[in-house]
Amino acid sequence: MKSWSRGVVRLIGALNLVYFVLGLVLLIEDIVRAAPTIQNSMEFPYERTIYVLMTSISGFFLVGLMFSGYWLLRLLRRGVVLSNFVFSLEILYFLLSDLISLFMIMSANRVAKSIGLSLANVNGDAGISLQIITCYPLIALIVLNIARRRMNRDGNWKLAPAKSS
Repeated sequence: MKSWSRGVVRLIGALNLVYFVLGLVLLIEDIVRAAPTIQNSMEFPYERTIYVLMTSISGFFLVGLMFSGYWLLRLLRRGVVLSNFVFSLEILYFLLSDLISLFMIMSANRVAKSIGLSLANVNGDAGISLQIITCYPLIALIVLNIARRRMNRDGNWKLAPAKSS
């Protein structure tokens, strides 16, 4: 009898690759459309820098999603480890970016306030926005770890190919 956990792990791997492709399309579209119009101003002096930083972070998350999806499709344990890492960081990033922006805006320091305003004004999360809207990181994190536990019990993991020296 085949274990349901293998199918779930592969499904999460396929969804990771789908979210990677969709996120990449959104990220490229955002860079082509919005990046040329983003400029620093007196009101938002750090807008361009924060946009580049947030877009880069979004790109790194997408690359992690691509590798984890590929490894999960091959039923390799490192896919689960990377998925857990990427999903946890995405959730943390989403929560902290808004909180940091809020606290900086409320700061009495002028520089911190202008950084907070720039952070609140910029949307550099186009690559991961679809994941955040659908709560995919949270759902996939829970489902993947339930399937991982089952696969650990059943011994369904494939071994990574040995490196030849």
